[in-house]
Amino acid sequence: MDSLQPPAELSVSVGQEFRIEFEGYPGSGAMWRCVSDGGLVLIDQTVSAQDESIGSPVIQVFVFRADQPRLYQVSFELRREWEKSPRKRKEIAVTAS
Repeated sequence: MDSLQPPAELSVSVGQEFRIEFEGYPGSGAMWRCVSDGGLVLIDQTVSAQDESIGSPVIQVFVFRADQPRLYQVSFELRREWEKSPRKRKEIAVTAS
């Protein structure tokens, strides 16, 4: 599980779009959600299948843009819609310059 893990820190250019990718599990209902964008602009969110097998994981792609040169803290949670507590949490520090 979780063969695709984004890094804990990213460096990006101001004004340029960048991607953060996770492996999601729609067959079990567990999908990643951005719970705090830290001031980044969320441009797009997509899901694509890794293969055609029933119950196989998917790639979740979050596309952001940093409009100011500074440090951003972005938070994601892996959880099912009906669960109150996340299964996992991922914090990513994004430095835009």
